[in-house]
Order: sequence, then C-alpha cells, then structure tokens
Amino acid sequence: MIVQSDRITDFDSTVVCLFTSDASLQGETRILVRPSAMNGLNHDCYVMAEKPIAISKQHLGSKIGELEQIYMQRIVRALRVVLDM
Repeated sequence: MIVQSDRITDFDSTVVCLFTSDASLQGETRILVRPSAMNGLNHDCYVMAEKPIAISKQHLGSKIGELEQIYMQRIVRALRVVLDM
C-alpha cells in the first residue's frame, strides 16, 4: 500500500507498507482490511504499518484499488505510533 505523499514525485522510489494475510501477530500497528469492490482485495489482509519501506517505482505493479477512508485513518494513526509523531 503506497503511503507516500502524491506531492513527492522527483525520486525513483516510493514509500509503501506491505500487506500480510498472517493473523498470528496483531496489535495497534497491524490494520485489518476486509475485501471490498473498492479496495480490490480477495481476502482479509493486514497492513503492516510497523514496516514502512521505500521500493523502486519499477517494482510497483498495477493499481488494484483504493482503501476506504476508515482504513486510511487507522493506518495514519498506526504510522504516527511507529514514527513517534
């Protein structure tokens, strides 16, 4: 999931948070996302806000959907915890 601002365009990388379907580790930095027509997911997944990484734009695949606002709010809160902001 891309978490980088749309205003940052001059770099060859993009900041993302990865998804996992592994439910064994849960906490305030793992955000459960349920599938919907809007987000394009096929099964329950967790956004791992505790693992933001920068990846090359060449490694980005095609867009499959957008997360609903409720999930985005939870992810923002989790990133604030991770980044101590």
